[in-house]
Amino acid sequence: MESRHAPAVDLGSQLLAAIGAKNVPECLRLVGVRADLAVKDWAGDAALARACNFSLPEVALAIIECPGVEIDARNNSGTTPLMYASSKGLTPVVAALLSRGADINAVNNNGRTALHWACRNSYAATALQLIEAGADVNAGRYKPLGLPEVDKREMAAVKAALLARGAAAGTGLVLPPLGAGAGTGLGPRAAPFAAPLPPPLPPLPPLPPLPPAAAAAVAARARAPPISPAAATALGSQLLAAIEAENVPECLRLVGVRADLAVKEWTGDAALAYACWRSLPEVSLAIIYCPGVEIDARDNNGNTPLMGASSKGLTPVVAALLSRGADINAVTNAGATALYWACARSQAATALHLIEAGANVNPVKFKPLSCPNVDSPGMAAVKAALLARGAAGNPAAGPPARRNSRRNGRRNGRASRRNVRKTRKTRKSRR
Repeated sequence: MESRHAPAVDLGSQLLAAIGAKNVPECLRLVGVRADLAVKDWAGDAALARACNFSLPEVALAIIECPGVEIDARNNSGTTPLMYASSKGLTPVVAALLSRGADINAVNNNGRTALHWACRNSYAATALQLIEAGADVNAGRYKPLGLPEVDKREMAAVKAALLARGAAAGTGLVLPPLGAGAGTGLGPRAAPFAAPLPPPLPPLPPLPPLPPAAAAAVAARARAPPISPAAATALGSQLLAAIEAENVPECLRLVGVRADLAVKEWTGDAALAYACWRSLPEVSLAIIYCPGVEIDARDNNGNTPLMGASSKGLTPVVAALLSRGADINAVTNAGATALYWACARSQAATALHLIEAGANVNPVKFKPLSCPNVDSPGMAAVKAALLARGAAGNPAAGPPARRNSRRNGRRNGRASRRNVRKTRKTRKSRR
């Protein structure tokens, strides 16, 4: 009996490896030859959960249709496929799992539910789908309404739906009131922190529509047949070269034929970040709307795509990144944030957009209010908004190091070679 099932187990291990490599054709082939779908990886994820975690909806839907698959299989941390699909915004997969009887209110070992994960990652459509399907809005330890992401503009419908169903805020941890008695750790000295917050800024403007050429590229990518990983990597390198040349039509064509968007250039920038730093909003928006793209991918200096878009004043790209859950308060290796980049480059509209979206005006190191450009007439509204949010200056902190570029790298290399030649000549003359 063991020898009969051994090939299926081996195929199951191959399936897990193919999912990790995001090789969709190989995954579907292995599912078709009866690979064992119950084999688990080191984290305890079976094939279905792993496909959801790696954002492979085509593979996940194929596995769901297989008879005998365990819909609610849990991994070592108690996470179910429904939780993974919800955390990745895979709405069709969520619908298929619910139609097969997935437990919509399952709670993992940390007290989180599928609804919590959808709200935590700002997937409004998935969260609304779970709420309409009857998800308990107060299940688990961590309440969806207590998440800061629920206060984002694009999550307004989700927040209204949660409140309409009696959702409670908080994480499930009961904290003592400010100024409580002894033993709480919060005595009368904590009372001044109960001061009211400043009045909110006006609501954010609606998201701009996706440009027709970018929308066509995203649609073409969805319809394009799968290609081999090697071919996708080669196309990804071509995409980086087209971005450097600022060849927008070629960039959109490569996005549409499934170029690998995770390929990085020498500074560590993937296609999305590189398009932002090169001020190509149309290309950036097309990449943002492609499924599976890493929104907060960092380069060698810790810069994220949001920082590049903020530095270049690409407000529509900033709005799209935030709608996809970009970390608005991410910090570079030097300590700069997206808001600091916008202020340092005098991008007033983008800086106001970030402030209105809830950016931290007092990061640890580089304070936006300390930027010399904030005192310019064109940044008066930004300075007022920063002060209204309690921003503090930091005159001692200078600007972060300039981002490396190919030109700077070549210039530094030439300077180093000149210094070496001068040193050799000096030594010869001394002899």
